[in-house]
Amino acid sequence: MNAIRRAAAAIAQPSVAALLGSAIVLNLVGGEAVKLARLPIYGDSVGTMLVGMLCGPLVGAVGGALSNVVLGLRDPAMPYFAPVSVVIGAMAGLAVRAGLVRAWRGDDVRRAPLRALGGPVVAGLVTGVAAAVVATPIATYVFGGLTGGPTDVLVGVFRAFGADLWKSVLGQSVVSDPVDKTATALLALAIASALPRRAVARFPQGERLLGAPAAGPGAVEAVDALDR
Repeated sequence: MNAIRRAAAAIAQPSVAALLGSAIVLNLVGGEAVKLARLPIYGDSVGTMLVGMLCGPLVGAVGGALSNVVLGLRDPAMPYFAPVSVVIGAMAGLAVRAGLVRAWRGDDVRRAPLRALGGPVVAGLVTGVAAAVVATPIATYVFGGLTGGPTDVLVGVFRAFGADLWKSVLGQSVVSDPVDKTATALLALAIASALPRRAVARFPQGERLLGAPAAGPGAVEAVDALDR
């Protein structure tokens, strides 16, 4: 209950509320860009992962659900996949808490690519598998396996090779989701890393993302110390 109260208090903060709104726009832009490019992925959860990384798993889950509900005004299929976005937002927050994801500083990616990229890639792959497991029954039983997006092509490929509907949708999800969520995690982390560090530190999970001590009276000062 304490965690839920903290998440509710965080959402009431103007900075977090603004982030949630920005995340919806990011998800919309990413999803539309992927559709225009006809790529067999999704691209519509960059904002959701960003919220999870900066604000923690509960706020990330709320942000994911909220995004799908709002974007349902444009695409009626989106609200049905809100449980998938809940998982994505929550797992992005948990990846930071587990130490898999840390904000990049300076030329971290060039100097130590394995350390800088390894954790986010693992987090993206795991999130993708979890998202695939949650999305498969929704896509199969609610939409008959076809949602009108570029990933429908992969469902058709599996069907052409003799797989039944369930296996075809699961196969498509297992192919598309890990690739999509890995790319999404890296992009969301790049955005978070590009923000001013003092601004990042003021979000509920910002200190963890920066690798500073847990939130406390001297948290922002600790972030400043990391830059020296």
